[in-house]
Amino acid sequence: MGQTCTLVIVLVIGVVSLGLTLTGLLTDHWYRATTSDNVDPAVRQTYSFHFGLWRLCYDQGVPADVASDSSYRKDGSCVDTYKQLVQKNEGDLNRNGRLRIHLSRTVLGCSIAGGVACLASLLTLLCGLCRGCSAPSAKRPNVYLSASVLLLLATMCGIASGICFIALRDLDNTSVRSYSSSSSSSSSSSSSLVMPLPPALPEYVSQDYSWSFMLHWIATGLAMLDSFLLLCLLHNSYDVVGDDSVKYSRYTSI
Repeated sequence: MGQTCTLVIVLVIGVVSLGLTLTGLLTDHWYRATTSDNVDPAVRQTYSFHFGLWRLCYDQGVPADVASDSSYRKDGSCVDTYKQLVQKNEGDLNRNGRLRIHLSRTVLGCSIAGGVACLASLLTLLCGLCRGCSAPSAKRPNVYLSASVLLLLATMCGIASGICFIALRDLDNTSVRSYSSSSSSSSSSSSSLVMPLPPALPEYVSQDYSWSFMLHWIATGLAMLDSFLLLCLLHNSYDVVGDDSVKYSRYTSI
């Protein structure tokens, strides 16, 4: 009865973790920038926004300079930013530019990998337990171990994604957002190499992590907890198998 309750808790936590992971991955509230009401309206429009892994959404509409750029796909007040991760001439960027691209790719890649690993763990549990529901308990440890390893992988991907996102924001705040190593005479030809979104933030702009980023970390913590609970189930399953083996050896020796 205790293992059954624990298994139900594991499944519930796994579903919640997957839901939070997908919510954080697909929403646009990882980071937010706001300005005070006493600044110029054009400045407030440019520096009042929130963004996630795929899009940047302006609170007061897309600024004119961004709206006139045909390289961005607009959706209302939001602009797609993921296409910036594909640079054709990456070697023309300086060290900070290449570092920013690599960090951005790591954040997105690890977030997707974490969601996939979390989903795979749930499918492993459901399929493995449904196939072995009529089998003896000796068949279950492999299912618990596989799901636990997948959840541990999801945890590691979530931690890597969150840390890289924090590092990316620190890089934006501490370095000059001029990532082209070309000379000033060729700045127009290298403009496609720069990642202009999100824009560099002046000191008077308030900035902070938003709720999508918090959901990402909550999902990561739940995945770690779920992995620990599965290891506990794995330990208890081996104890049960050991007890059954003792009983069976006693029976055969009579």
